[in-house]
Amino acid sequence: MSRALALAAAAIVALSGVAMAKRVNDARALVVRGMNGTFCDPNNLGAGSDPQVTNNSEVQNLSVACSPDGSLDVHQLRRSLPNPHICWAKLEDLEDRNEGVIVSTDPLPGNPNHCLVRDITPNQMIRALHYRP
Repeated sequence: MSRALALAAAAIVALSGVAMAKRVNDARALVVRGMNGTFCDPNNLGAGSDPQVTNNSEVQNLSVACSPDGSLDVHQLRRSLPNPHICWAKLEDLEDRNEGVIVSTDPLPGNPNHCLVRDITPNQMIRALHYRP
């Protein structure tokens, strides 16, 4: 019975046009986080997690822009972000800091490149990120 319910729920989601999240696995994938007037700061990253976390706790649902296959560059991805500055990394660089990090696609209306990051601490992320004003 639960399989039938799961299939019915998947059909409803598919018909509604809501995109299903997919895990990003390509090491070349780019991840870009917008920053407001600050360098790549672990406090800022932790505050952006949902729920908020300290620098040594793993983020959950951290909103980023990403290119799952690396086909978009940093300049193209930053266009969808409202922030004046960005911090960016390749997925492989994040995985070097914490092999358990997960990046998932989470497209939004008007922002098809929206993704979510989880299971990495702000301190680990900072060691992989590059700052660009």
